[in-house]
Amino acid sequence: MNKYILTVGIVLISFIFVFFIGKRENKHDLLDVLWGAAFILSSVISYLISNNKTYSGLLMTILVIIWGSRLTFHLAKRNIKAKEDFRYDDYRKNYKGKYFDFYFFFRMYLVQFVLCIIVVLPVIYVNITGNAKISILTINGIFLWIIGFIFESVGDKQLKDFRSKPENKGELMTSGLWAYTRHPNYFGEAIQWWGIYIISISNLNNVWLIFSPLVITLLVRFVSGVPLLERKYEGRQDWEEYKNSTSVFFPLPQKSKN
Repeated sequence: MNKYILTVGIVLISFIFVFFIGKRENKHDLLDVLWGAAFILSSVISYLISNNKTYSGLLMTILVIIWGSRLTFHLAKRNIKAKEDFRYDDYRKNYKGKYFDFYFFFRMYLVQFVLCIIVVLPVIYVNITGNAKISILTINGIFLWIIGFIFESVGDKQLKDFRSKPENKGELMTSGLWAYTRHPNYFGEAIQWWGIYIISISNLNNVWLIFSPLVITLLVRFVSGVPLLERKYEGRQDWEEYKNSTSVFFPLPQKSKN
């Protein structure tokens, strides 16, 4: 069997399986947890079944395991006792047609499956073809990935600690990394995938894989990340002040409030 089809097929089965769990429980938050886990699954499978294993492929796989494990654990811990994500509840309330389950599977599960495969393709491709080598670009990619990992993990930790204090209920997180960008975690996630991409182009024939980091960057910046969260705070005076003084995505010094 074609190794690409095998890898992608197993990941698709995992999305279908989680969909039926969500349907049974009438709660689809497990899809958020699967997002990081699906990257790990596709990377590990493509590496294990490959006949062209390389150090670059192993390195990229390890970086995905680290990124995906942290994200999966973070979301699982956050969602296990929480109410269902407002996005999913909104879909139920706003959907007027028949066959909601069919619509929801294609609108949420299948779309996330496709996006996952697009973003992780550099890892799958390098693992299966062996078409990469260790070079100076590898070092640069690792360095960039570390920066991204720090922003994502530290940003999430700072936000979690802030929200855990009762006196901060309903308040905005505006300190730490959040003083330089309104979304350090999303910025960090995108930067990590740029780092992984740079590792993959140690063979310059792989430059076409640039759609991977472009897609994840555009996704978190303009589609499912930043816009959805910022919409929740529209109209609040403290939010408007924070928005006017703090960079939306790239870390920059705060603007003067005067």
